[in-house]
Amino acid sequence: NFIHIRWINDNVNYSTIHTAKKKHAVKISLTKLRQRLPMGHFVQVHRSYIVQTELITNIDLTTLEVYLDDVALPLGRTYKDDLINQLNLLQ
Repeated sequence: NFIHIRWINDNVNYSTIHTAKKKHAVKISLTKLRQRLPMGHFVQVHRSYIVQTELITNIDLTTLEVYLDDVALPLGRTYKDDLINQLNLLQ
């Protein structure tokens, strides 16, 4: 179920789905995974990372990092504006 997904990262030949309890390696590209996820619930924050929007606890625009509690993930410059726009739509 997608609600358990915290973030997904790309690892060349496969993607890793991170949940609160486990990691799952799947042989599917990040692009194809993104297409299968419900719109509005996930946002791509870097060429190699997708995060569940509701779990974002902080965004540091100085260091270009997105936080999900104590986990810091990179924020790509090309994805920054889309992330901010999507979060503003949720307010």
